[in-house]
Amino acid sequence: LTRSIDGLLILWETANGVRLRKFESQKTSCVTFLNSNLNKSLFVTWSSDDILRLWDTDTGELRSLVFNLDEVDDWLVATPEGMFDGSKAGMEQIMYRVGKELNVVPVERFFQNYYRPGLLSSILIGQTPLPEIDLGQKIPPTIRIVSPGNSKTIEDAIVTIEATIIDNGGGIKTPRIKQNGTTVAVKSKPIQEGKNLRWKFDLPLIEGENNISINSASRDGSWESEPVHISFIHTEPTEKSELYVLAVGVNKYTDEAHNLKYAVNDADAIAKVFNKRGIESYGTGRVHVQTLLDSRATARNIQRAILKISKEAKPQDIFILTLSGHGRMVHQRYFFLPHEFTLVGKQSPDEATRRYGLPSDVLESWINQVPALKKIIVYDTCQSGGAVAQTRMTRNPFEFQRAFENFRRSTGSFIIAAATASKNAEEIEELEHGALTYSLLAGLGAADRGPFKNRNIESKNGLIQVNDWLQFAQENVSLLTKTYYGTEQRVTVFSEGRSFPILKSKEFEP
Repeated sequence: LTRSIDGLLILWETANGVRLRKFESQKTSCVTFLNSNLNKSLFVTWSSDDILRLWDTDTGELRSLVFNLDEVDDWLVATPEGMFDGSKAGMEQIMYRVGKELNVVPVERFFQNYYRPGLLSSILIGQTPLPEIDLGQKIPPTIRIVSPGNSKTIEDAIVTIEATIIDNGGGIKTPRIKQNGTTVAVKSKPIQEGKNLRWKFDLPLIEGENNISINSASRDGSWESEPVHISFIHTEPTEKSELYVLAVGVNKYTDEAHNLKYAVNDADAIAKVFNKRGIESYGTGRVHVQTLLDSRATARNIQRAILKISKEAKPQDIFILTLSGHGRMVHQRYFFLPHEFTLVGKQSPDEATRRYGLPSDVLESWINQVPALKKIIVYDTCQSGGAVAQTRMTRNPFEFQRAFENFRRSTGSFIIAAATASKNAEEIEELEHGALTYSLLAGLGAADRGPFKNRNIESKNGLIQVNDWLQFAQENVSLLTKTYYGTEQRVTVFSEGRSFPILKSKEFEP
């Protein structure tokens, strides 16, 4: 492979000097073949615009571009067909130009059909991921806020917003409202006016800043609309925040082959620390903690508990949901397996999971009904044992990433998840907890044994922030599992919206 001064790349057959093909890459500064153990038919060019390009020597086609942005952790991989993977900031900063006109769109607005975690890995092993439909085929709607105007100072506790959603030919998917980054449910539904929708709804406000956004998508969800924003400053004080905690743990399953040891301990310990210490932060009568353990941890009971919270909680409140037990991927859906999960007769593990499991998208719809604008979801789940673990364990491990990225975008919640599609969330006998729950307890200064006993997050103002809490757990799960098992289990944090305090630190004295 040779490169000329003007950037033209030519592939030659060294045995006879025959030119095989040329590659147009005007900005190329450096060229290298990939390790033959990865893929013999790919080579990489690096250019002065800090973009890596992967080329196919067999076809001469560009396979992907890799963008390394200013920040170390910000990156994006994209293919000519529009498939992409990247960091949250990368998805926000890189644009696609759609059509012949100068219509530039952040890649994240094509999330549903074109986001592919592990995209670069797939390309390196010779796969060619393709979208189901061509990029930009279905035009998204346009949203306009009719009233009120922006940047209003409002004394009323509730604001009435009216918006029009205009069909541009691609249809309209049910619009979604976010308040300070969190998805909120409203009672009224959009009204059809020809092909367009008109939506008038009431929205409770919290004290201080309220940033509202409305977005939709083409009917097939392939292209999200440009969100519209409106903000209000609510000047009247609202009641102090209350805390709602629902802790779910399953040791004993209907099918005993899947029993666990410490999931109930996990749920019970989380509930106790918030029940005991929450009064210091929120006040007497303002902390509401419920556990659903073993036979009570059914999908129906989880739904009922969340529904009850949705009727009691207010926008200024905090909602924490922890799920400890088995979890399992089926294609692109992640399922929490409640107590009733079992394998019956010749039923396949996938069929049993679909029948008895609680999918994350269904859980998401329940969570979105809770008015609290500050939400934390903890998945301390492991792959099912027995027959379930013995099948389909070779799934694409990045399906897990996609499921929870979608969960984050759809709810606006802070999410920490301990399982992957191919590794177990470790239960550590000496600690009598799963590695994730133990690390979360340690961050609150509530670990009563083990290497993190009497340790907690340092806080300058005496308040433990949710971002600090989840990052502490993320870092220490890897340390714990490497210490106890010799291999690191990775957990992932999916964050949306602003950080907020959850508890006073243990050493804090008023």
